[in-house]
Amino acid sequence: MLQETKKSEVDDRFVRSLWPNESMEFMWVDAEDCAGGFVCIWNPDVFALKDCCSSRRFILLAGIFHSSIDCVIGNIRS
Repeated sequence: MLQETKKSEVDDRFVRSLWPNESMEFMWVDAEDCAGGFVCIWNPDVFALKDCCSSRRFILLAGIFHSSIDCVIGNIRS
């Protein structure tokens, strides 16, 4: 998870510059003016996303880790 991207928009090219693995999925929240913004990146072979929820201050990802562990991962901006 990456905090304070300060980006109003995140695309595949930007995320690929951060993530060395070919296999990836991501979700982001845009920055407001020049503050905030964050992105969550994961390998879908390791974490299978089932549901997600986000707002200006958080991203919650619900899924299955390593094909057997149900979990929720949170990225919260203070």
